[in-house]
Amino acid sequence: MPKTPDSHRKAKVLKALIFSFKLAVSVALVTWIVRDVDFAEVAGVLRRSNIYVLVLAFSLYFLGYLLTAIRWRLLISIHRVWPPLGVLVQSFMVGIFFNNFLPSTIGGDISRMYDVWRIARDKAGAVSVVLVDRFLGVMALIIWATVAVLVSAEIRSQSALYVPILVVLGIGVVIAMFIMGRPRSLVLSVISTVRRLLGYLPSFAQKTMAKILDAFGPYYEHNRVLSRALLFSLMLQLNVILHFWLVCLALNIDLSFFEVCVVIPCVLMITMLPISINAIGVREVAFVYFSGLFGVSSEQALVLAWVAFTFVIIQGMLGGVVFALRRAPPDLSQSKS
Repeated sequence: MPKTPDSHRKAKVLKALIFSFKLAVSVALVTWIVRDVDFAEVAGVLRRSNIYVLVLAFSLYFLGYLLTAIRWRLLISIHRVWPPLGVLVQSFMVGIFFNNFLPSTIGGDISRMYDVWRIARDKAGAVSVVLVDRFLGVMALIIWATVAVLVSAEIRSQSALYVPILVVLGIGVVIAMFIMGRPRSLVLSVISTVRRLLGYLPSFAQKTMAKILDAFGPYYEHNRVLSRALLFSLMLQLNVILHFWLVCLALNIDLSFFEVCVVIPCVLMITMLPISINAIGVREVAFVYFSGLFGVSSEQALVLAWVAFTFVIIQGMLGGVVFALRRAPPDLSQSKS
């Protein structure tokens, strides 16, 4: 049914209200977190930083693009298409551009879903691929954080930190069981219950959700591919943690490698919440809080947050160049086997 002028106007008002709310959250959080900050010390942290190590840290992003593309290709192959890695690297970079361009942190996911749809001509499959890809990334971060908890007695002394990590790990294991269809009888029983509950939704929502549930079916028969994708996720997130550890070294921030293994997953998961403009404000508060648990000053944590944001902006600019120059992703749906 086409939108009426009144419904179109209401949609615009709703979007404006959501944007205003996110903007207010960003301004309020930034104002609150910098209220007692010594900006002379912030400038001092920047002056004492090692630019060469920062450049080295930034270069690790390009290795991350390749690892992301390999993981992504493995997941798409479950739907019987094998896109070139170069196409997926470009798509990921364009996704980062849209994360910066749109007032949320999920614009890139929508862009990547569209690209997978262009490649495989399967809308529900495109949604499932990006969701599983996201999940494996978060799961790998939590696994590294759990390793750090097991290795470091100092981290285990921070119950406010490691207890949520273990809880999220448990939730992740349950979701992984659903994606892998193990145990099969339990998963099928849960899906059957969900399908019955869909009957309470509008018909269009029922059809959409049913298609997405069906799109997860192929993963049940490809557990080995999922395991390989998780392995690449672990490599990718280790690269992310190494990147932030190098940034800490460059800024003379006293965080051990294992402490970074815990701080960064917590920060990255918090910044996924779509409650502010591109995580502005949320990012600063998260870095100050989680780094502060290990004795990092607010000034150092803010510099770390702003360097991280600057790197995100640079990646977005590179993604914008790729977006302007790239060709449309190829339609490989006819090559399914």
